[in-house]
Amino acid sequence: MRSRINILGLRSRISESANVSFRFFRSMRNHQDIPLGIVSSGSLRYTLQRVIDVSAVRVLVIDNSIFLCDELADGLRQHLPPGSLVEKTTEPVDALEKVSLFHPDVIVLNYTVSQIQINGQRLLSLLREHPDIPIITFGFLSKEKTTVARFGISDYVTRPMDANSKPMFHEEIANRVVQLARTQKASSPAAGSPSTSHPAAASPATSLRPGAIMTRASWKQQRMASPGQSSSAASAPPAAPLNSIRHSGRKIELIAIGSSTGGTEALSTILKELSPPMPGIVITQHIPPLFAKLFAKRLDDECKLRVKEASNGDQVEHDTVYIAPGNLHMTVYRSGGSIMIACGPGPKVHSCRPSVDVLFDSVAANIGGTAAGIILTGMGHDGAAGLLKMRKAGSPTLGQNEATCVVYGMPKTAWEMGAVEHQLPLTSIASAITQLVRQP
Repeated sequence: MRSRINILGLRSRISESANVSFRFFRSMRNHQDIPLGIVSSGSLRYTLQRVIDVSAVRVLVIDNSIFLCDELADGLRQHLPPGSLVEKTTEPVDALEKVSLFHPDVIVLNYTVSQIQINGQRLLSLLREHPDIPIITFGFLSKEKTTVARFGISDYVTRPMDANSKPMFHEEIANRVVQLARTQKASSPAAGSPSTSHPAAASPATSLRPGAIMTRASWKQQRMASPGQSSSAASAPPAAPLNSIRHSGRKIELIAIGSSTGGTEALSTILKELSPPMPGIVITQHIPPLFAKLFAKRLDDECKLRVKEASNGDQVEHDTVYIAPGNLHMTVYRSGGSIMIACGPGPKVHSCRPSVDVLFDSVAANIGGTAAGIILTGMGHDGAAGLLKMRKAGSPTLGQNEATCVVYGMPKTAWEMGAVEHQLPLTSIASAITQLVRQP
């Protein structure tokens, strides 16, 4: 009876608004002696049930100020349901990578940052290529709310100038995040329907979570297949016929791949098409610390090959892919009859750690012509010089062509230096790898 009186008494003190404090209701979840069923149908019961039923959410916060980004991320963690994960970034290019790696349910984005251009396109437009991830933007001007609505943004929240109002601002965003995440999950065709197919057999559109995501790379591939190709695609160097990709040297015993911006999706596209038997594969993808393991786990779920984050002292095994850890260089060397992996600190190369050049240099010096080198989409020129060393050591080398790159930087430099023997569209690279390693 006391529990019944407590809850009825609270009812008179709590607003029946949907914006009732999450902090209060999370504390209520610890009172197992209070049965919710005794409350008559009303908005209080609805709000209590709504909060208790909500599952953990994944949120990506994007802001150009390190301090404000940290502050907002910490504020959201206090108000989101237990078990929720909040990732953050201040770099637009890093944001695009984390969308694929972290698979957020909702993106929280500073509207000012959304207008930054990457290779001629606004960050907001690039993020909208993931249509199943709702975006909440925020800013100091309330008039922006009508502006962002035209871009298909789910919500806009005015950021307060007064520091004392920040807790309410964080709570308001948390409430809207939960509401959007629940709405999105409820409307998803896959909601409540577990997949019966093996992850390795999943199509690119369904291999990511949450929901089906149209990436920039796949959009470019569809554009290439359509009659209205862009001039960039039309002027790209012709791809080498697959039957011309041969290796006159010894049997390939290692494949080395380097990538950066757009590389996570490119690697997923390639690795999902590879099947045993396959030599060991070592990959340096420019990636933040802690995300290499998450990325490797995602690929391991998708692929027929085993995928793991590389560790210092790993022995390279057949049918296994090794992803360089974030903030550590990865190299390979021989020990007896085995190929071994070394991971360790060192100066950044081309402002990168891990660096593709560091990996390729070690492959050229220690493995030679029995390794194959591949350079994929990415900004800058990391990996170009190392790939040239590999080619001079007798390795067959492949590069992703311009039309299918998110950023045609690293492959372009390598192609112009003569480091790339064959330039191919992304969808042909897996077949080319298979042909190289299985030729008579």
